[in-house]
Amino acid sequence: MNRWVTTLALIAGLLSGCGSQGQPRLRISSYFGSVSGMECADPASLGRHNYATPWSEKNGLIYTCRGGFIDLGHVREAADRTVYAANLIYNNVMKGKVAFSFHIIEKSEYQLMLTYPEDWYVRTESQRQQAARELSLNLGQYVAHNSLIWHEIITWYGYASTGLFSEQISSFSWEDTYSDELGTLLAVEAMRQSRPYDQAMTDVLYKKLRELDAQPPEVTSMACKQVYGHWFEGGFYFFVKMYKRNFDVGFRDGQVTPWLVPGVCSNTVVPAPCVVPSLTDQALQGFKAALTLKPKILEQSHIYNALAADHGTAIRPDKDFPLLLNHIMEQAREKYGSGVDKPSLPHSIASQDRPSGGQSDSL
Repeated sequence: MNRWVTTLALIAGLLSGCGSQGQPRLRISSYFGSVSGMECADPASLGRHNYATPWSEKNGLIYTCRGGFIDLGHVREAADRTVYAANLIYNNVMKGKVAFSFHIIEKSEYQLMLTYPEDWYVRTESQRQQAARELSLNLGQYVAHNSLIWHEIITWYGYASTGLFSEQISSFSWEDTYSDELGTLLAVEAMRQSRPYDQAMTDVLYKKLRELDAQPPEVTSMACKQVYGHWFEGGFYFFVKMYKRNFDVGFRDGQVTPWLVPGVCSNTVVPAPCVVPSLTDQALQGFKAALTLKPKILEQSHIYNALAADHGTAIRPDKDFPLLLNHIMEQAREKYGSGVDKPSLPHSIASQDRPSGGQSDSL
């Protein structure tokens, strides 16, 4: 009886809060060179996560000893993409859909195709709900993960979320991929709780930042100064030069490893990688799934040319994203040099003492 009540509560939690609110909203991030200016956030005062409106949230950049720079706008948006995808998948699975299309923020059409377990329709309603819930959590994170890689890919080719100007400057910025992956993981943790998503997400975010040893704004500002002139230079977007890009999205080893700035915290600190989602048999609950997308953006010709594919061809993230990433890395190395994807700093900077304030009890 207790297990049945818990299952119902968790399913209700999955569907509560965000199910009727539509698309997740775009967050304005505080990236290096941001048009709105760089804002260093206080990890002890981040407000309440809010899927629907921005009024209760406080975002910005935070330096963490184990996770490097974290962009809270990216974390929150990644989490909400995960929730949106999970709700969408759960609802369609419970309706017995074998294929359905959708988009997540960017103008690209995703299609998810499902093959159901052979015994699906002989299972009880509660068994189907429980399996659909687990599938939606795992597959929802996988969809969100790929949508975030896609965002970085298309911004490299000039896509503008606001429709005003290219976002290539911030594409694959060193804080982006880790912040994105962290957000998807936190969303799953929040959705597993039997309470409203916004409330749970608020708490798991604070908890994770404590685990990552988040630092106060003055330390984040100092960390930015440490990498200035080496990872980036200049200010106010169009005048920024980005010398480093983090292309780690988990293709190599199944995890995203953060870039740490030497000298900001103890040099013996161990980074905390984020494991990326994969479509294992256990994750799919006996289902089979295939995800494809078709770009609906002006920059799609550059993408199809990079893939040497006909325009309008469905793009498979598992097959085509690594090819696109290799193409982007080649372009980045031609433009910025062979070390563009390595978080190197001059020895004189890397060996500096940790600045005051870099303590583990900053929250």
